[in-house]
Amino acid sequence: CHALIEEHQKPAMLADGRWEAQAKGALGVVSFHLSALYSPWLTWPELVGEWLKAQGSPFALKGFVNTVLGETWSESARSLSHDDLMLRREAYPQEGGVQMVPRGAAIMTAGVDVQDDRLELQVLGFGRGEECWGLEYHVLYGDPSAQAVWDDLWARLQTPRRLERGGVDWIRATGVDTGGHHTQRAYDFARPRFRYGTPDGRRAYVFALKGQAGGGSIWPREASRRNVGKVLLWPIKVDVAKEQVFQRLRQIKEPGPGYMHFPMTFQESYFLGLDAEHQIEKVNQRGFPERRWELKSQGRRNEPWDTLIYGYVALRGLMDGMGLDLERECARSDGASGALGPKSETGAAHLERSEAVPAPARQTRRTTRWRI
Repeated sequence: CHALIEEHQKPAMLADGRWEAQAKGALGVVSFHLSALYSPWLTWPELVGEWLKAQGSPFALKGFVNTVLGETWSESARSLSHDDLMLRREAYPQEGGVQMVPRGAAIMTAGVDVQDDRLELQVLGFGRGEECWGLEYHVLYGDPSAQAVWDDLWARLQTPRRLERGGVDWIRATGVDTGGHHTQRAYDFARPRFRYGTPDGRRAYVFALKGQAGGGSIWPREASRRNVGKVLLWPIKVDVAKEQVFQRLRQIKEPGPGYMHFPMTFQESYFLGLDAEHQIEKVNQRGFPERRWELKSQGRRNEPWDTLIYGYVALRGLMDGMGLDLERECARSDGASGALGPKSETGAAHLERSEAVPAPARQTRRTTRWRI
């Protein structure tokens, strides 16, 4: 009508109104849909009052939309756009047709997701301000209950990567998901490799990870050995890690601290996996709103997102648990050329091997920092 309608005009409008079919239903079934805004027994000021009272409470707002407006409630959600992320792809430096690690990446980590018929591996590089470079993505097909696919994973983790600044370096920390159907196999892989030496005389780690809901610090104060394998198991706040990575991907649009780069070798399927989950606000059993990460649709593959999170958590493990100073490591890398070794004069003792520091026999209740 494109004109102001007063409350006193509503009865006449209702009397002159008529029902119009707008959908085809089942044969012999008639249904009607009408908002309470048309009700002769409720005034618009009253409904406006209910609407205002519902603001700030997802539970009350859902009730208003369902019972007053007669509409389907849609949970508020936040998600990424895989199309936008694909536009970030860039050409990484190469040598002899082999992709190199860009100059800004000083530390490499990896994330491993365990599925019923394969392992999925993502390799990341981190620089100043946790600027991140996606480096590699691998799908390793094989039965995780057998040894062969784990041997394949171990070979890839031990492979040196060529650096744009010269020389080679190794993955320094790997986060392995232990929450699937092959928990014991993941334990068996991680237990003897918690801390191991690399050919350059330095160290690397494999962290057995177990996701936990709730807030707090991403990396725990201590590991747990309360599991069948007696492995050092690190309970991580996975929702906090997802929120941090999500905000960086969504808000940081220019290279620099917190930005994430992707190589041209990453296919569309990878970015669809990054965009497989969204964050939805729901009301918990106590009546309070909380945000949860859920798949956008049943059966959608989210392994690229999970492995990205595990790779980032592995970095947090180095920094918060093992004493890595990332900025110092970046300064060390800026002044280095050739393969990184234990005789570097620029520091970074947190990654140097020391025979005086044995592998931990057990974890104490207090915060413990392992020397790298």
